[in-house]
Parts: sequence; structure tokens; C-alpha cells
Amino acid sequence: VSANYSTVISVLNSKFKGSVKLKSSDYHGTLSWPGNNYQEAVVTEIPGHINIYIGDTIVTSGLSTIFPAGEMVGRVTAVNHTPAGSFYELNVLLNQDMNKLTRVYVIRNFTRLEQERLEQQNND
Repeated sequence: VSANYSTVISVLNSKFKGSVKLKSSDYHGTLSWPGNNYQEAVVTEIPGHINIYIGDTIVTSGLSTIFPAGEMVGRVTAVNHTPAGSFYELNVLLNQDMNKLTRVYVIRNFTRLEQERLEQQNND
């Protein structure tokens, strides 16, 4: 975001990956769009030992500098074990009907650079 411009990426872009969590248990996963239905996304990397129910709420995790924590993303519509069985893959009905989207809010994270520098120091 600058004074006159901003860049965005839609959740309906196959390159998008977002950090989300189950609201009920705080377990984190990665949200992506498989490319077939504009109303559905997939959450992966959810541990396979926890209880997940149809209708559970998915929210933003706040673990990245992109989205603040706790924003509603959608609800679980199906729970599937991965082939190895140690993780779940969740089908999620997106909270927002992306085909009817008319307005969006662009949030400027004023502390993003400080956070990214600190994260980079920890990775070095």
C-alpha cells in the first residue's frame, strides 16, 4: 500500500496461500483455492488427531503480516484425512460470496517492516 496505490491478490488465485486457524481450537493450517468452485477453498496441514466438526469456523490466524487475526474466512463443509493419515484436508465454504463482492478494505500494516525484519533475524 502506498499513498496512491495498493496491490492485492484474491483468495481465488491459485498462487494464494493464507494462514488460518480453527476458531474453536486454535490449530493452524494453510488456506488455498483448488480452482474449481469460487465459493469453496481448502485448508491443509491441520493435525489429524484433533476433533473437527462440519460447521466449525475458520478464521485468519494473524501469523503473517497480510491479515489481522480473527477475521472470519468460512465454515468447514467436509473433513478428509490425507493419504498418510496424519493431517486433515478441510473443505471450506467461504464466508464471502466472491461473485457478489463489490467493496473491499485494504489494511495497511504500519508495523509490517519491523515484524519482517525481526522474523528475518530469527531465520538467519
